[in-house]
Amino acid sequence: MHTTTPGSGGGAACRPEQYDSASAASSFAQLLSECATPKPRLTVERSRWGSLELCREALRKHDYTSAKKRYENLLKTSLVQSNSRTAAKAMCDLAHLHLLLGETAQSDALYKSAYKEWKAIVRQAHSTAMMDYIHCLLDYSKFLRQAGRLEDALILEARVEQINPSTMNPYFAISRADLLAARGQDSEAADYYEQALLDVTMKHDLDLQLRVLDKLIPLYVRLKELQLADSMEHRRKELRKQKSARFL
Repeated sequence: MHTTTPGSGGGAACRPEQYDSASAASSFAQLLSECATPKPRLTVERSRWGSLELCREALRKHDYTSAKKRYENLLKTSLVQSNSRTAAKAMCDLAHLHLLLGETAQSDALYKSAYKEWKAIVRQAHSTAMMDYIHCLLDYSKFLRQAGRLEDALILEARVEQINPSTMNPYFAISRADLLAARGQDSEAADYYEQALLDVTMKHDLDLQLRVLDKLIPLYVRLKELQLADSMEHRRKELRKQKSARFL
């Protein structure tokens, strides 16, 4: 790891401080219906968004050498420019990459730094950063569980529950799946999309069913679950017919 990040080194998870959980949950709830991440409008923001996508593309292709170099360059640039959000996203992704490479100490240090960074961001711009903050908490919690640090993992999971008591909300599941799919974690992403699809089907939400299927079908193809992909494609065609009939 050639870049210098805050909070490097291993050790226990940073213990979350107490705060107004009711206010946090209320703010997060406002985001659930807006979880789709649009392309940024401003030129500088679009450049940062594009750089992160290039990193993730290399990660999805299992080109770990290229991905690591891209992430480290993006992280270094973001820190120099005081672009804390992009830096925090890069830290989480890079931590996942180090974990894939078996470099758990580096992964732990990056997750810890990302957690501190998102916590500071949330204090400054509470609601707009909350979704990314929760994704970081879930990523770090999973890492801690795999490392056998259950007590630390439970602390972070309790924070998630404070902020977002409705983890079964389909909008949250879609947001989580989108991130996992972007990083090439296709099996986990499919689980979240399936969870969302079940929920929106029970609620008879035609538009959201189509939205999830548009994401899930190509994921099944990448996972070589072709029978499932065919079945879902048939379902999507039927739903599109139903949607068209609404306007006749």
